[in-house]
Amino acid sequence: TRHLDVQAFSQMQIDTTGHFAGIGIMVGLKDEKITVIAPIENTPAHRAGLRGGDRICAINSRSSEFMSLDEAVSLMRGKEGTKITLTIERGKTPPFERFDVTIIRAAIEVPSVADAVVLQGDAWPVTEPVGYIRLTQFSERSSQELEEALQSMATKQVKSLILDLRNNPGGLLTAAV
Repeated sequence: TRHLDVQAFSQMQIDTTGHFAGIGIMVGLKDEKITVIAPIENTPAHRAGLRGGDRICAINSRSSEFMSLDEAVSLMRGKEGTKITLTIERGKTPPFERFDVTIIRAAIEVPSVADAVVLQGDAWPVTEPVGYIRLTQFSERSSQELEEALQSMATKQVKSLILDLRNNPGGLLTAAV
């Protein structure tokens, strides 16, 4: 248990609903730089060509050098239909490619179930079909999305299931249960 100020509580509510207005990227700190972990598929950031490993050097001309991750996320989120310009640094070794990209914020829906497939065949060492479901977070919609994934596998005679929770940061306890 911990105390959340108004801004942190508001951010937590956005995170646990799975929808917000923004550009659609997952970010983290890598070598003390705001770094794109991955763009969310079919979002403005994905369509703009952002890639995992891109470093965000500035947000609307404001340097991100000493910016916290929470501060960067709050600057990238905003009203749907508004523009944001990111200065991106790309590449593994100097000289790095550096460029600006302007993106229009949109409503973002972050699915809990990122993958739901049945593994079978010669490449899979088990004779019976195995269901594979990757859960990226526990949000308000997780239960419904998991149920839909399981129903899609019901006709394929799946006897066992792999729930992939790697890189799942958690979320709502009730959704996790």
